[in-house]
Amino acid sequence: MQIGFARKTITPNGSELMGGYSVENRYSEGVMDELYVKVVILQHPDATVVLVNYDLVAVDDLLVQPIVEYLKQYQISQDLVVVTATHTHASIGGILETRSGILQGSRECFMLTNLELIDHLLDTTYEAIEEALQGLSEGKLAIACDQMKGIGSNRNNRQQSGDSDLLVVKLINQTGYIYLIKFACHPTVLDSDNRYFSADFPGVVSQMLEEEGACFSCFLNGAAGDLSTRFTRQASNAQEMKRLGRLIVDKISQLHLKVCQVKEIESRNFSHSLRVKSYLPEKQALMQVEKYQMLINSEDFSQMDPPKQRQVESKLEGAICHYHLTRNQLNKDEITIDFKIIRFNEMYFILIPGELFSQLGHQLERKQIQVIGYANGYYGYFPDERAYEAEYYEANATHFAPGESEQMVQEIADYVQDIKEERDVNRRKLF
Repeated sequence: MQIGFARKTITPNGSELMGGYSVENRYSEGVMDELYVKVVILQHPDATVVLVNYDLVAVDDLLVQPIVEYLKQYQISQDLVVVTATHTHASIGGILETRSGILQGSRECFMLTNLELIDHLLDTTYEAIEEALQGLSEGKLAIACDQMKGIGSNRNNRQQSGDSDLLVVKLINQTGYIYLIKFACHPTVLDSDNRYFSADFPGVVSQMLEEEGACFSCFLNGAAGDLSTRFTRQASNAQEMKRLGRLIVDKISQLHLKVCQVKEIESRNFSHSLRVKSYLPEKQALMQVEKYQMLINSEDFSQMDPPKQRQVESKLEGAICHYHLTRNQLNKDEITIDFKIIRFNEMYFILIPGELFSQLGHQLERKQIQVIGYANGYYGYFPDERAYEAEYYEANATHFAPGESEQMVQEIADYVQDIKEERDVNRRKLF
């Protein structure tokens, strides 16, 4: 198998609007650490897989489709192109389609679409793709799974555990080695007060691994819709990013990576439709906003500990999001989403174009289906039914009706099971 990889800096030279938090006029004031686009290419006799990994809050068709088109000149199938975002909230705003469509009501969070900035990102990405293709050489990969505790937890309920599953893949070729690190957690050590560009703790992990000899690492997020560092972080600064980064790097150094021969690569695509929820009347939605604003201005709020205050602030943000959704309602009853499944030997990866809740992700991973979130598109949150009952931020901020995420996950599980059964039948035919 041939392996190639490269990265290029995408950090803006000047001040730009930042994406991820609903903060007005959140312009950058400097750089804490560089932002990158990273490209990894696996050239197998069966197929060529291309991974493009951005230090961005999310990606959608404004980046994904041009990359797919660019790779066609090399006869690389769109079925094996994976474009992901780490989901750092300290990166560039304006890189999603907010002028219309599903994210129009989320413009305050992701900022108005900036086509000039997107063109610059694409040009830089093409340079990284060319460098990775030129660097293709014979390689191998090694893999390990373990538990990584102390980084993130459920951000809505501190009593509820997060997802501690850690998957690490080491890719080695003739020029060096990199790591793919799959772990579910919002990279939000840096809060909404931050004005410096940063890849957050995944960027620090890469820096530390580079100091130990790696070329770089890619952070692949998982089902992190309700997972973050809210209750685990001790501060919102560079030192705290280093503390959490060190925990991850120390864990990686303890892993016993096992060399794995990739014998088969296969991709499948399918679509699933989700019902759009019923929006509150605009006046009622505004009353919800005012309710949480009054609580934040009350004496009760001032007596809460910081994590509890952040929960209340999050509910206010959710109410504001729902208010904006009511003013930018989708004129449709359902949304059809395309999903991609990529199989390496007996390991299945489902690419989720958005933020799946962790308990729903667990349901898939118990069936040996690895979830890669923020991949090949962005449709916002896929909350579980409990989030709607508790009026969590994510349930207010989504377009989807209660129960739709559960049905989507069941559809994914059934589809993968069908693939497995089909393969069993084909194997039996060989004997």
